[in-house]
Amino acid sequence: METAQSHRKRLIELGFSKGEARRLVRAIKPPTLDPSSMIQRIETHVGEGRAGHIGHYMLKASRKDYQFKQSDIMDIMQMFYVPDCDLFRCDKAMANLFSDYEPFAGKLVAKFSELPARINELL
Repeated sequence: METAQSHRKRLIELGFSKGEARRLVRAIKPPTLDPSSMIQRIETHVGEGRAGHIGHYMLKASRKDYQFKQSDIMDIMQMFYVPDCDLFRCDKAMANLFSDYEPFAGKLVAKFSELPARINELL
């Protein structure tokens, strides 16, 4: 995918002036994503305060550097149980994705081998 700057450069190479190229090719700002209304609709079915992780996932997954995996969908569905758990086992990718999501702080365990130590910490 070409950027606006590369399109302008190509137009200039084809003989357009810099002003014409700038006028013809304007940078498009990506839309801002606000998942709050979707979260509210989901929470009418699953309970208040239980769907914020979906919005967090959407914001993270909308970045250019995020690589979607098919297992993400099931992982996100299973995350509905995190509020009910002291610890929750998930894969490393999900643990990293939700590392800055406050409601899940300290609950996610990325490796099965870490689980016994984390249980002992809680006891």
